[in-house]
Amino acid sequence: MKIITLLHALDANRFHGFPQCIPHRLQPAGKRACLAWRSRAERQVHFPGPCEVPVLASSIQPVHRRPPHGPASVRRLAHRFAGSAALAILAASAHLASPQRSATVSVDLSRPLATVSPAAYGVDMSVYDNDFTPPDLSGKLKAAGVTALRFPGGSYSDIYHWQTNSATVGQNIYINANDSFDHFMTRDVLPSGAQAILTVNYGSNAAGDAGGDPAEAAAWVRYANVEMKWNIQYWEIGNEVEGNGYFGAKGWELDLHFPEGDKTKRVGQPALSQDAYGENALAFIRAMKSVDSSIKIGVGVDLADQNKLARSVPLLRRAGSRIDFVIVHWYPRGSTSDLSVTDQILPRTRELRRQLERCAGERARNLPLAITETNGGAPGAARALFATDTYLTWFEAGAFNVDWQEMHNGFLSDGEDTPLDTPTEAYYGLQMAALAARPGDTLVETRSSAPALAAHGVKRGDGTVAVVLINRDPDQPYTVTLSIAGFAPGVAGTRYDFGRANFRFNSPWATSGIGKSTFTTSGGLQFTVPAYSETVLVIPAAK
Repeated sequence: MKIITLLHALDANRFHGFPQCIPHRLQPAGKRACLAWRSRAERQVHFPGPCEVPVLASSIQPVHRRPPHGPASVRRLAHRFAGSAALAILAASAHLASPQRSATVSVDLSRPLATVSPAAYGVDMSVYDNDFTPPDLSGKLKAAGVTALRFPGGSYSDIYHWQTNSATVGQNIYINANDSFDHFMTRDVLPSGAQAILTVNYGSNAAGDAGGDPAEAAAWVRYANVEMKWNIQYWEIGNEVEGNGYFGAKGWELDLHFPEGDKTKRVGQPALSQDAYGENALAFIRAMKSVDSSIKIGVGVDLADQNKLARSVPLLRRAGSRIDFVIVHWYPRGSTSDLSVTDQILPRTRELRRQLERCAGERARNLPLAITETNGGAPGAARALFATDTYLTWFEAGAFNVDWQEMHNGFLSDGEDTPLDTPTEAYYGLQMAALAARPGDTLVETRSSAPALAAHGVKRGDGTVAVVLINRDPDQPYTVTLSIAGFAPGVAGTRYDFGRANFRFNSPWATSGIGKSTFTTSGGLQFTVPAYSETVLVIPAAK
């Protein structure tokens, strides 16, 4: 068991779970939350062989994330130790003194990359959240542009039983009694107009004496889509099954297809293999689709983080012809110090698709992608920039869904230092992306001359063009000259801005929201993007 220390918290992005009871001031008096953790460490880069799925960037970072309301987070550390007015003034002076750089951005509307899905902008919700159904949540989600919510949350998915809102027998985890599936749908999903993405329990049956029960998953489909008529389309079979101990004794995911006990006996155990996952997934698919044949079912190919020899190929060979999408979890290495990590997404996705085709046929190459967990970026403006770039780049790579992990971890405040549910960094990052690329809009080929300036172009359904400019340089502003091939701009457009200026006195919490202004095109399409800031330009066509 790894103890998460203060130093670990400095790279806090996510958690999974060894059982650890942590007091939580928002719980009813006298109760303690036993939150399931699993820290992921010793990630290694792996270069694939001739018939392997490559390890994505998600698989190569040692990261540790605090629980939703646990030990002091990096945001609070920054707020308490780096947020003094003197430091902020000195930093601001340094930024103002930095020379301004120039860049060109070209947008080609004739080269489409992807259409934004109705389920594109997602956020994860978890059954241990003590602020699961705030009355104003739907309004905030609509304002941000959120279109999907995932349930029941990470590793809990393989321990959670939807019918009783309870954990597998013998598993000591905290589940809030309010965080039921019905409440998720009636108080969060339906009021916000979002789609639900559900993860069925692959890891354990209710009694705790075997793996997940396909009949339980089928009953969930029946209740949701036949009885309640909620028409939930997207379903995942298990969460990070490759973390069940088959590839190493430090596994983090519960999987009772082989009994718990000596973890070393789980290594290489056939019942925990990816081939077994594929065979068992077929049983889930048959049971679930016998209830509703229209649903889409996916399996995870987010390869094991702690063992470079992990393989998803047996899973895809076994079940590739029956699944409807593949799932990747993306927690990129170095994102707290280098926002260019998003540049890895497109080439790694192309390689992933080549490997899928090589090992599981042409159909597997073209399977849709769902990025049902992601998180990253340093506290403050950098995290907002990371979120915007992550959502849009994954869309360009073909993902129909990207989910921030999770609602009270960089998206809405957990109430530790600011009022509960205050929009935070990733909220604004998602909102900036959604202001540019709405469901049904088309992302097009866009090139930037400067590596530190990310750019995304959008051909919108209403005839306007949106361009997103993300200055990933912490010190230097950019003057950007924009060209849009085959497009005559109208005389005026709308500009949205967010970045370092929204975080006063070096606070990791935004002290103001997205700025909105207008601009004219009479002098050409030239714009200045401050350091560590992002700009969305919405440009109408000439009349």
